[in-house]
Amino acid sequence: MSLIARLLLALLAFAGTSAALLIVTSQIVPGWRPAGIQPPLDPRPTEPAAEPEVYKVRQTSVEIAVEGSPNLSAWILQPAESNEAGAVPGLALVHGAGPGSRESLVDTARAFAAAGTAAIVYNKRTAGYSVLARDFAVLAEDAIRAADVLANAPGVDPQRIGILGFSEGAWVATTAVQAAPQRFVFLVLVSAPIVTPLEQSSWIVDQKLAGAPPAIRKLAATALASGRSLINYLDFDVRPTLATLDLPIYGIWGADDPTVPINVAVRRLTDAAPSPVTARILPGAGHQLPTGTDWEVDLADWIASPANLGADDITGVEPVSAAGVGSLPTLWYLNPILHTIVSAGVAILVFVMTSRKHRAGVASASGMPSHPG
Repeated sequence: MSLIARLLLALLAFAGTSAALLIVTSQIVPGWRPAGIQPPLDPRPTEPAAEPEVYKVRQTSVEIAVEGSPNLSAWILQPAESNEAGAVPGLALVHGAGPGSRESLVDTARAFAAAGTAAIVYNKRTAGYSVLARDFAVLAEDAIRAADVLANAPGVDPQRIGILGFSEGAWVATTAVQAAPQRFVFLVLVSAPIVTPLEQSSWIVDQKLAGAPPAIRKLAATALASGRSLINYLDFDVRPTLATLDLPIYGIWGADDPTVPINVAVRRLTDAAPSPVTARILPGAGHQLPTGTDWEVDLADWIASPANLGADDITGVEPVSAAGVGSLPTLWYLNPILHTIVSAGVAILVFVMTSRKHRAGVASASGMPSHPG
């Protein structure tokens, strides 16, 4: 048997052992429970938006000095008449997952400025941000510094600065408010998961496997849960942070969002927040809300005068998916590093055994003993 054949056999042994370990552990591990269907949210119908006043927009380039990274380039967009008409409220926009540039959010910022709210957009820090490791506290510090820059801009009211987080940015924005409660007077969450990153990933995959046998769904959930030892933010839960906040909160989701369990997100948000929450669910919208539509006008009106709610205000339509979030296993033997070590050991053993057989075969063919003695 050639060296290449022995290596391929060892590789197959590695892959087969890895697959077998995952399949076996996924079926014996306790803790997994499939998601059930959530009761309806019963949102009340959305009232027609008032005809908004549209402002001309001024755009200014600024720099945000942050620790441990080069300055972040940013733009402030605000009503061009804000200096003459009086100071306007301001909003720091926080990117969702992945790399983010100020260009990707500038149209949204412009829509807010045209509706009477100044906004700052900035290039997202990339140092220390990867698939395996994310520090939401560091990203929150960047957002706080961006808000400070916005608060010092002429024509912006420093006492009316808020923060808006898109998707993953909702975790960052909430963390920023907790770290600097004196800076922010309102919090906006757009397409916010509220569930943990692992629960969100599991929900997305399970939606695609909804018609599959339970064993297949459990296998997928177990594979995702095993990533806990490799990815440092999978179990980040924003609810304890939300529970410390005492300020108006506005949440908005697209009813067709295929990446967020909206029924769960809305309930977790309203349960965790100490004060009543304003929640909107837009018909016909997905995870990325369309720019330049009524949601930005409605939000700008709310920012101008946040409602003093006596109870949670949920308006719009029911989410397309009513599926909840299943429970996930947590046991130590799901560790993929342990599985890799075991699989590598089996692969090495296979390679050694086939190499010995190869040497024995060569020695037999040549009439020589395979070993001294």
